[in-house]
Amino acid sequence: SGSPMQPPYPLKDLDDNQDKLLKGLSSEEAARMTKLYGLNEVPEKKEPLWKMFLRQFVGPMQIMIEVAALLCLSIQNWPDFVIIIILLMTNGIIGFVEEKSAQTSLDALKAGLQKKMPVKRDGTFEVIPVQQVVPGDILFMRG
Repeated sequence: SGSPMQPPYPLKDLDDNQDKLLKGLSSEEAARMTKLYGLNEVPEKKEPLWKMFLRQFVGPMQIMIEVAALLCLSIQNWPDFVIIIILLMTNGIIGFVEEKSAQTSLDALKAGLQKKMPVKRDGTFEVIPVQQVVPGDILFMRG
C-alpha cells in the first residue's frame, strides 16, 4: 500500500476539458469527493496518558535509579529505598506534568493556526480550510 492513490479521473481529462478548469468543481461534486476520499488531513495518534506517565520511568538514568532501588530493597536498606522511590516518583510526576503541559500548549497552537486555501468552486474562488480541499479542486497558489 506504499503507492500513491490514483487520481479520481485521468489527468489528460484536464487538458481536454477547459470548461472544467474555468469553473472548478461544483459544490455537489466537492461533497461527493469528500464523502469518497474523506477530509484532506493526516490523522494524529494521541498517546494515552498512562503511557506518557510510564514513559517517565524508562531511560538510562531512570533505569540506573530503579536498579539502585532494587539493590537497596534486596539488602533491606529501607531508609535509602524509600528516599530513592520518593525521588523517582517525584521526578516521574514532574516530567509527566511538564510533558502534558507542553502537549496542551502545542494542541492550542495547532488549533490557532488553521490553514486556508483559495479554491475555485462553482466558478468563483472561495477561501476554505485545507482539510476541505478534495481531488479535482482548482487551487490558487501564490509563490
